[in-house]
Amino acid sequence: MPQENFHPDLEKIQQEYQTRLGAAEGEMTPEKEKEVLKQVIAERFQAVSQDQTTQADKDASAKAAEKPLEKSEAREKYQYAIDALIRTAFEKGLTKAVQEVRNMGNAFLIDAFHDELVNKFYSEIKSRENA
Repeated sequence: MPQENFHPDLEKIQQEYQTRLGAAEGEMTPEKEKEVLKQVIAERFQAVSQDQTTQADKDASAKAAEKPLEKSEAREKYQYAIDALIRTAFEKGLTKAVQEVRNMGNAFLIDAFHDELVNKFYSEIKSRENA
């Protein structure tokens, strides 16, 4: 990412992540570290989601009636949107990105964005630690 510092939303997530890692017992493998980060991001996702009710949330049941795509097909179809949401999270903050993805009203996209954000943010944290 071109920025020297993370967006303040992501700084808070990183701080909480570091706090939880410090409090963790036992050896922390990269998989366990990622799981901690995933949990912290999921909690922030929920906090943002609880602060807003959108028309997209109300329309989610209508979307559920659509024929589901295969996972790989869906990933390919939504990769551009996922990438755009990741950029939004890093540049404008997680709150803005979560609002955007919730407004899309697509459960697959929400889940895929969350997973991708965990992977990208974890990689970014690690690369900055090693710099």
